[in-house]
Amino acid sequence: LEHCNNIDDDCDGNTDELAVDSTDYFVDADGDGHGELVDTATGFDLNSCPTFDAITNQPINPTGYAPTKDDCDDGDAAISPSAFELCSNDIDENCDGHNTAGATDVSTFLVDTDGDDFGSGDTDGNGNLTYALDLCVQPYGYVLYDETIHLLDCDDGDSARKPGATELCNGQLDNCAADGSTTVPSDELDDDGDGRVECSLDVDPLQWANLSLGIVGGDDCDDNDVFAYPDAPEVCNGAFEDCNDPLYIAQSQSAPDDELDDDGDCFVECYGFDANLWEGGVHSCQHVDSIGQVVQETVVIGGDDCNDDNPDTYVGVAYNDPTVCAQDVDGDGDTDCNLVGLVGLNTNYSCDFAVFPSNGGMGPDFVLIQGGTEPLGRYVLTNDLYVMTTEVTQAMWTDVMATSGYNYSPIWNVSNGQGDLYPAYYVSWYDAIAFANALSIMTGREACYANNDDLDGAFPTPYDCSGFRLLTEAEWEYAARSGTNSGFWTGQGSELGGGFSSDTSNGTETILDGVSNPLLRDYTWYGGNNENQYGVRGAKEVGQLLPNGFGLYDVHGNLSEWTTDWYGCAYSQSPTNPYCGMSGSFRVNCGGDWNDSPVYVDAPSSGGTSIEYRFGTTLGFRLGLQP
Repeated sequence: LEHCNNIDDDCDGNTDELAVDSTDYFVDADGDGHGELVDTATGFDLNSCPTFDAITNQPINPTGYAPTKDDCDDGDAAISPSAFELCSNDIDENCDGHNTAGATDVSTFLVDTDGDDFGSGDTDGNGNLTYALDLCVQPYGYVLYDETIHLLDCDDGDSARKPGATELCNGQLDNCAADGSTTVPSDELDDDGDGRVECSLDVDPLQWANLSLGIVGGDDCDDNDVFAYPDAPEVCNGAFEDCNDPLYIAQSQSAPDDELDDDGDCFVECYGFDANLWEGGVHSCQHVDSIGQVVQETVVIGGDDCNDDNPDTYVGVAYNDPTVCAQDVDGDGDTDCNLVGLVGLNTNYSCDFAVFPSNGGMGPDFVLIQGGTEPLGRYVLTNDLYVMTTEVTQAMWTDVMATSGYNYSPIWNVSNGQGDLYPAYYVSWYDAIAFANALSIMTGREACYANNDDLDGAFPTPYDCSGFRLLTEAEWEYAARSGTNSGFWTGQGSELGGGFSSDTSNGTETILDGVSNPLLRDYTWYGGNNENQYGVRGAKEVGQLLPNGFGLYDVHGNLSEWTTDWYGCAYSQSPTNPYCGMSGSFRVNCGGDWNDSPVYVDAPSSGGTSIEYRFGTTLGFRLGLQP
């Protein structure tokens, strides 16, 4: 057979003619990159070996020819499969057999159910207009949407509510905002929660738009008054709102406990701090600024203090990462980590965030992972996520759960791995979420799981909770891949990693990244370095092997890790922030374990385990936290 190699392979006196790896080309008269077959006898107009650009290595088409024969009008460069379809009834610009389908110059029309000449402003969960149609011709019952004016109906079932309507004091927006939002006017809101609004009521209180608010009247003369009323929710402002609080009644302190700066670092524990609303008065304290200089203050300057008993822990103390509540005892501007000097000794171990239990024990370290599209393009994670650098260790479990009141303490043993840095096994899914809740409560965050049983009903999905939680299966695989679309990350090769060389477990298996093809046992504890010359039996101390590209250790092997998903869903069901919320008796666990072969420890590997299963020596977990 003749090949494109400048050699007469078939000994017919000709070189490279009709080579098996040659390319058929077709006449491209209009130069639009799409050809049309002229020589119907041969089925092509030109056959030659491809040439490539010396810089980009992209193929170069012969002048006047194209590698496809899909042009429907080779005399007009504006007409080809690559062209944009326009709202013209007599021209098929993109050669799809239709004159308007897929047109790019369509107009947007919105449904106008109530006939008030304003289109519906309803949007979906992504902020897109729900009842918008992009068409060439206006359909019946719709109005043209003018994006330059951007007027939308806030209630397409009520013609009295529209842009320009008379605003009534009734607890709803009548004169629609330009974007069609239904935000209630500020003078119709009960900002101080006393049952009254600023405007004069135009309707009886029983006709108020939202009866659940308990509005009893209008004409509130100061709806920003912070004067306390019984059982009012507290605001992070350095003063009491709830006048039923025993501390307020006793006048024993000036504010709730989480609105006091106990350690003198100018930060309080409560969330939602706003300097413009602070009423805490004069307070002498000190903190470091954005360049590490100690600054004296006379007032509290921030909230979200994750340990108000430690003056070296607050938001911004690690001034190289000023938005994180961290500890920086040595004042070097970097977040202190629990595991520095204990793990990752040959890999320059670091973390972006850490939790330090108040009992002085070991807490977890985290790295911040940016959200984005999963390397295989199957789904998108819209949130950044702090992920533990290691699996939860036995010391972390002991020190975090010590004061939680949880009534279970695993009893680990030497034969399966025992010690502070060994991962915590003998933990069920229920035990894992109990740890997550305990860590959230310890740091003043909301607990994601109700009664240590399941995701709290206040959160439709795990992505809606700001406390510590198990990763979703999608988050786990995204974190494990750390950019590679292969099973294992090495940071080398076109795929930043590769698959395993063979599904055996003798310790000589490699990661086929096409560059150095490193040993699999350098990245994962699996059957190949378990109970042989490469490693002892059972779980291994965390962080002893190489991390992946995100700085995560032991995502492959050691212990398989619980996730928050029920077992039995596929990513294709929810391409944005996937989560399997169906009920069942099995939860997903990922990553494989110390006794598995390579096929079970790569990034896509997952399985299902009973949520009550507590006695496995190969099952553990790590947590995540949304910033």
